[in-house]
Amino acid sequence: MITIDMTKAKDIAKNNLRAERAPVLASLDVQFMRAVESGNTELQTAIATQKQSLRDITTHETIVNAEDADTLKTSMNTLIEQIKANKL
Repeated sequence: MITIDMTKAKDIAKNNLRAERAPVLASLDVQFMRAVESGNTELQTAIATQKQSLRDITTHETIVNAEDADTLKTSMNTLIEQIKANKL
């Protein structure tokens, strides 16, 4: 029987999430700077909130509380889809 080290599996999932969010964070950085330059504080706040959600994704409860590899994989894939769809 194959035993999966869930600590390592969660680390791998977190690294995959980090890789997916990196270009989105970079894009948001540009948008934030444009909002700063134009003095749009509402947009700055909205972008800052979105960036924080992306930073917090590696501590999402579905990742942290996953008890088996299938649940972890499903959670990771769902979060990746949310990153791609900008729904965080």
